[in-house]
Amino acid sequence: ELLSAFAVQASIAIKNASLFEQVINIKNYNESILNSIATGVVTADAQLRITTVNPAAQRIFHLAAENAVGKLTSEVFLSDINQQLNQLIDLTVKTGQPQTTYEYKHQLSKDQAININVNILPLKSQSNNSLGYVIVVQDITQQQKLMSTLCRYVTREVAEQVLQDQGSLGLGGTRKKVTILFSDIRDFTTLSEKYPAEEIVSLLNDYFSSMIGSIFKYQGTLDKFIGDAVMAVFGTPIAHPDDPIRAVQTAIDMRRELWAFNERRVSQGKPAIETGIGLCDGEVVSGNIGSEQRMDYTVIGDAVNLASRLEGLSKNFPAKILFNEDVYDLVKDQFPCVELGEEKVKGKKEHVKIFGILDKDIMYCSITPH
Repeated sequence: ELLSAFAVQASIAIKNASLFEQVINIKNYNESILNSIATGVVTADAQLRITTVNPAAQRIFHLAAENAVGKLTSEVFLSDINQQLNQLIDLTVKTGQPQTTYEYKHQLSKDQAININVNILPLKSQSNNSLGYVIVVQDITQQQKLMSTLCRYVTREVAEQVLQDQGSLGLGGTRKKVTILFSDIRDFTTLSEKYPAEEIVSLLNDYFSSMIGSIFKYQGTLDKFIGDAVMAVFGTPIAHPDDPIRAVQTAIDMRRELWAFNERRVSQGKPAIETGIGLCDGEVVSGNIGSEQRMDYTVIGDAVNLASRLEGLSKNFPAKILFNEDVYDLVKDQFPCVELGEEKVKGKKEHVKIFGILDKDIMYCSITPH
């Protein structure tokens, strides 16, 4: 009987040891996961005293675990300058429900901030008793910086779609049908010779700021600045069924913006400027060109060259918005278009039919507005 009782006790001890080892293994496994993931995880007890801070959270918050564990979340997360985060934590405590905020600007100090997505979740036992809280954090600071950079060239909607399609960020190109817009300041060389460089830079900055608004207004993509010229594309990286109409509407809007721009310049005693705009619809290759270290998103093709040539020809016509027959066929029912004849264009064997917009409200933007 003694041996039997001993065997039972030994069996229980061995079983408990095995269960203990399993618990330790699970604990180590969970800790290994927390230490490996890129998402920041902070846990706090029911009194909101921090119990753990994984390496990712330490990196995101620029915080050593030993300086946070045992302290209140309000103290660690600087409640005086991060009211929203601490209010979300308090709301989770009050309601017992998870709380989420996106693109939250969190102050690490009064002079340094990061952008994060935050999820705050209550921890409960099987009997529904509160065990504490988990704060899950994703650092999106670099993503926000990239978004900010992209938004200088395209609308926010386009930038978001480009970021979602990571494959579009590599080298290479695809064939697409697009509408190209070229705009250039007339007699810019003469202006550059006549006025100081600082004044020319100020002129360009003010002028480009006015023109870019028109491009983004109709969801165009700013391809590049070439000296005093602006090149925009409609149809890539995001295509719309009415891209040619958007391009022509942009050109008209740019002429109206030019009038307002000249009105401001004349009121300041400065000379008005004139521009020309060329549009061409056609097939191009669009994509990232360059090297893995430095690349530019651009378009290449005959349509680009022709749009540039048409812009140059606009100085010979009262109409300052010129386009090819492909654009005309797609927009003739939307705008007051007129055929201006055929012209010999550099790089083309055959003469090119030229069309334009004849609208007195947008034709004479360089006239002193009085």
